[in-house]
Amino acid sequence: MVAKFVRKHADTRLKFDLLFFWSQYPNAKFTLKAITHALNCRRRIDVEDALEALIEAELLEKHLHRELPFYCVAADPEKRQPFLQLSKYSRHQLRRWYEGEIEDPSLSETGSAPMNDQAWQISQGM
Repeated sequence: MVAKFVRKHADTRLKFDLLFFWSQYPNAKFTLKAITHALNCRRRIDVEDALEALIEAELLEKHLHRELPFYCVAADPEKRQPFLQLSKYSRHQLRRWYEGEIEDPSLSETGSAPMNDQAWQISQGM
């Protein structure tokens, strides 16, 4: 499930970073400036374009508060679920998989979560 979600919606590195960002803060609302700063992105317009694409995909929502736009993960539980699944992975692990450095079977279409060290040791009979 995670691999399919990322492949479908992260057609740029910036969108990949946004998906991971929202997986860490699925219940928060942020301004464009805060998101741009958090992603260490110099071009605010690029972030805004990527956010708009994720809004069009109905993954994110945009709300106005005193004429200031705030962004958040969509309220629909079905749209939120992939973000919650994505949060089980480290940024480093996802980045290496996304860039093709590793083929991690835990990111397969089955959606199984990665093993932590203790689970791996148990599976190896240690």
